Amino acid sequence: MKIFLLLGGFFGLSALVVYVATKMQPSLQEIHEKIVENYPNVEHINATDLKRLNSEDLVFIDVRELSEYAVSRLQASALRVDPNMQPNVFKDEFEKFVSGKTVIFYCSVGRRSSDFIARVQTELTQMSINQSYNLEGGLFAWANSDLSFEGSTVHPYNAYWGRLLDDPSIIAYEPIVR
Repeated sequence: MKIFLLLGGFFGLSALVVYVATKMQPSLQEIHEKIVENYPNVEHINATDLKRLNSEDLVFIDVRELSEYAVSRLQASALRVDPNMQPNVFKDEFEKFVSGKTVIFYCSVGRRSSDFIARVQTELTQMSINQSYNLEGGLFAWANSDLSFEGSTVHPYNAYWGRLLDDPSIIAYEPIVR
């Protein structure tokens, strides 16, 4: 009887720990609200408003690691910057691509891209862009909305962040070779 109660208590406690841990993990919306709070000078755009913009005037910049970019991107022509790239290097390497354009920065959920925009705002002004935006919810929100993107899977960064993808079957850590 004592063993049963001990095991029952253990499994009950384990279930409680899993439940509480899941409830404590923020949603994409909660993450976005925190991003807006932490980066007040960054403009954000949601998928609906983005789809209304003239696609010929847009440049997409992916602010994720190379391994993530290799698995998927918002569109085939999306440019990739290292999340830690220095502002002057960004200006030197990307000015020719973004001058006169509206630039959409994105990452998995929007934090790295917001941080990057905040760090390069002076350079963006010098580059004569029309406007810059962070994609609200990043590639994860885009994929969760069943909008098309380049690649059939999404790199989750890690398991903690991957839980924000509604469809776990699209998670991949390596590109799918066909």
